[in-house]
Amino acid sequence: MFEATRPVLFCDYFRIPYRAVTDSDGPASPPRPGLARLWRTGDGGPARSLAWPVDEGALPPGGLLPAGEYRVGEIPVFCRVMPDRIADAWLGEAPGGWAPAIPVLDAAGRRVAAVRRDRAGNVFLPFDPAEAIRNYWSEAYLARGRARPVGRLKRLAMRGYYRARPALPRPAQLGLRRAFSRLQSRARFPRWPLEPALHDLYDLLFQYIADVAGGPVPWLAPWPGGHSWALVLTHDVETAVGYAHLHLLRGAEARAGYRSSWNFVPRRYAVDDATVRELTAAGWEVGVHGLYHDGRDLASLRVLKRRLPAMREHAARWGASGFRSPATHRVWEWMPLLGFDYD
Repeated sequence: MFEATRPVLFCDYFRIPYRAVTDSDGPASPPRPGLARLWRTGDGGPARSLAWPVDEGALPPGGLLPAGEYRVGEIPVFCRVMPDRIADAWLGEAPGGWAPAIPVLDAAGRRVAAVRRDRAGNVFLPFDPAEAIRNYWSEAYLARGRARPVGRLKRLAMRGYYRARPALPRPAQLGLRRAFSRLQSRARFPRWPLEPALHDLYDLLFQYIADVAGGPVPWLAPWPGGHSWALVLTHDVETAVGYAHLHLLRGAEARAGYRSSWNFVPRRYAVDDATVRELTAAGWEVGVHGLYHDGRDLASLRVLKRRLPAMREHAARWGASGFRSPATHRVWEWMPLLGFDYD
């Protein structure tokens, strides 16, 4: 259905049928160096395409603004962006004329770029959607724009909390967590408890690719049977008290017909192998919730490598394929080293 000048992460993720070609100019004039393009093939319909910048080295100086926080309409994205002045020069000579469709604002609310359309229905994105998607998946937005100091402050606060937690009474721990949740609820991004920005970006890309196709686009949905979402039940069993009372939640789930994932901490309390076998035999899952739940499993590569053998030993012992990062401490580049199927 489509051809593209290079692999397209969005199409690969949703299994939208296309092929990458390097020796074809496609149905319209070829894109300038530094731009990628996706177009419809086959049925003789209108020759529309979707284009975006991909290679900063092939662009003129200042061709892309630095990676940071931008908004495509109301959707926050974290990536580099081609500013209006460059896009005007690069796209202005194309037949059909380009007009702004959606403004792209910087973190201060100033328009710096725009998604553009021409009269033939072609669309130009001033950013690489693959870069924006990867920065969501990898949580690289924590180091971009205004999220950077907030992310650093959060990491420092969590590190201090885990160091002090052994000496804190339980009511004080719960009070600090509630206070932190209130702070999270005030954040512009990511919103708490649900941030839909990535899925809003997916919807926008589907819209533009459907415009290029001139109709609905075939794709494999993340959830089967026409469902648009899934509910995942997980429990972080952080203390021996929680482990001793897991039957309370387990019983409620069983009566409702649900099953969940129980994430245990191997070196913080004793986990009975018989309990693990009983849970998995009845359809529940068991995962590894760090080694000590002290927030240091991914504090450094040295600490991670020192702790990995024990975590993997318990994963093998429990038949665990999942890892739950304590306090959601994650480092994108190190996660494959854990050896689990997912975090």
